[in-house]
Amino acid sequence: ASGAGRAREPSAPPAEPASKRARAHGGVTFFESFNRDVGSHPGGGASAAANAVAPAAPSARALAGEEGAGGPSAEDGRKALRGAKHQAEQRIRALHRAKAELEAETQYAQDVRPKVRRELQQRTGGSRQLATILRRLGVPMEGGSRPTPEQVKASYKKALLTFHPDRVARSDPHVRIRAEEAFKIIQDAHSAFRSPLQSS
Repeated sequence: ASGAGRAREPSAPPAEPASKRARAHGGVTFFESFNRDVGSHPGGGASAAANAVAPAAPSARALAGEEGAGGPSAEDGRKALRGAKHQAEQRIRALHRAKAELEAETQYAQDVRPKVRRELQQRTGGSRQLATILRRLGVPMEGGSRPTPEQVKASYKKALLTFHPDRVARSDPHVRIRAEEAFKIIQDAHSAFRSPLQSS
């Protein structure tokens, strides 16, 4: 009699099938995924199977460790986030270093270029004669003090191989500046050298 009034304890609900649990979590089982992919690709074969078993990229919830048992843990998610943050910080530091180096090089060029220009003008004596400038810059030239136009042209080509900015693009900044300023002087003299030849 005493047991008649006792409430009956509810029995545990039956376990849900794996497929239903997967749908409840917004996913599908491997079996369903495989059949779905095979059905969408009637040819089947290796490519369809490879597509079916290819792992998907981890979601944000997975990285945060919120996908439940069997998925990435919270610690795994934190490690992934820390790694991504560290890489981003490294890229930012590299950009800052590159910017600082560029600014320093620009400032260096502004300080050094006038000195290099004066040095070259003194070396060439302010001459506008291409042959004289090439000799004073140390470019080899045949013909002595009275070279022929062809000999001057040959020496000019040698100067291009030495002082052209593209040839020293990866050199030390001071070397680049010297080459650029020497190239300007040579090109100005070459323009004057060509004018009489073109008019004749």
